[in-house]
Amino acid sequence: MKQVVQWFTGSFDNSQQVAKNSAVPLVSLSDCRVKLTGVDSSDDVQNLYLQETSPGFERDRLYSFSQGNSAVTLGVRSFGNAGILSGICNRPESERVISYQNVVPISCN
Repeated sequence: MKQVVQWFTGSFDNSQQVAKNSAVPLVSLSDCRVKLTGVDSSDDVQNLYLQETSPGFERDRLYSFSQGNSAVTLGVRSFGNAGILSGICNRPESERVISYQNVVPISCN
């Protein structure tokens, strides 16, 4: 699971694709580890904040990775107020804290 989380962590964009085809919109992703407060969390769950931006939209999600029986399980949830989280990946790791009250409980697994 640790390796999968590392693959998802960092900053990514499609600038090379945009350079070759100006009709393609620039899409940027920023992913970082976060700590959830207000909920009992296990050390077996790794939480990442994902911010995806493009000229036409912005998407923020919480990715929760855990070890399943034979694979890594991924839960994806949105936020009640994503605006307060913008730029969280630019903060020091100790400040990357998200209140569970801001997480929409419905998960896509």
